[in-house]
Amino acid sequence: MGRMLAALPFLLLVFGTPIAVLAVIPASALWNRLYRRRERALSALYLTAPGAAGIAPRLRGARGAAIAAVTVTLVAAGAGLAVAFSGAVDGWVVAIAGPVAALAGVLVLLCWPLPRPLDAVAPVGLVPLSRPERRGMGLLGALGGLLGLVVVAAGVVSVPDVPSPHYRAFPRASVVEWWYTYDGYPKEIEYTPHGVTAPWPGWWYGVPVLAAAGLLVAAALAVLLRVHRLPPAAAPAREADDAVRMLLSTVAVALASAGLLATLAFVLTMIGDVFTAVSLYPKPKLDPYGMLKPVGHTQPLYAIGLAAQWSWVALGVLALAAGWVAAFAARELAAGGDAARRVVRRAGGRPRPAPGAVASAG
Repeated sequence: MGRMLAALPFLLLVFGTPIAVLAVIPASALWNRLYRRRERALSALYLTAPGAAGIAPRLRGARGAAIAAVTVTLVAAGAGLAVAFSGAVDGWVVAIAGPVAALAGVLVLLCWPLPRPLDAVAPVGLVPLSRPERRGMGLLGALGGLLGLVVVAAGVVSVPDVPSPHYRAFPRASVVEWWYTYDGYPKEIEYTPHGVTAPWPGWWYGVPVLAAAGLLVAAALAVLLRVHRLPPAAAPAREADDAVRMLLSTVAVALASAGLLATLAFVLTMIGDVFTAVSLYPKPKLDPYGMLKPVGHTQPLYAIGLAAQWSWVALGVLALAAGWVAAFAARELAAGGDAARRVVRRAGGRPRPAPGAVASAG
């Protein structure tokens, strides 16, 4: 196990780097689609000097919250990978590593202080959710529902992994070894012990996964509601304040989505491994020039197993892309905070601009 842990940096460098770079492509597409209806980025908005001074405290808080959330999630994910490669914990701990790492970052967003703008105004009546907020809630609901459906379905068919009482086995034996008769037919076929195939993502894995995913979705929704209920800025900085809200919501949704996608990839990979194992059966073995293969696979179980077994490639790239989107949003908040600070600094050394005069934050 120590050798596997020592090889983790090498594996991350050789295999993780190209996959992470590849994930920038879908992340850029998602980011551009998110900003499709916005004319300018936060750092390119035009603000009056009073408006920039009013929104500056919130920008500083939002920038710190986003950077801290992304950093904490990255560190927690790295720790989860190290624990997984060490082999010192049970599989269910590895299964919840993704949601737990994302939950750590989302909790930072939930608890980080977000100061009121200096010219904040009280909201009038019930403010409806914006389109990005509705889409974020819908995405979290869809990913959480899909993960819950897969986990519950796997748990329902699971059986105890005898002699262990834990429900982490599939109720069907898989062929592990066999011999052939003199005329090439399989004999003395051996199956998996106790007539079941393990490990299967049954309730032993499913209950912790459902608990961690539920906490993650609840925390992300709490962040969205908190951001939605922040006191809005006055008219001079209203557009910048809306952008800050959207970016904070994006960080929360992106981190939560990455955690859910990572766990979904783990569960589907386990399902695929079991399905491909139980679909194997011995076939009559002819001479080396015969047309029959010594093994075969039952369909469509084998095809479903292969698709699930390799789903981690697509889901892993999507999880990394979600992480990139969170990093893009944090970078945009940092750029907007720097731009607002420059506006305030330029205005501080000269007379206060007349009403209507504007200063570029770009």
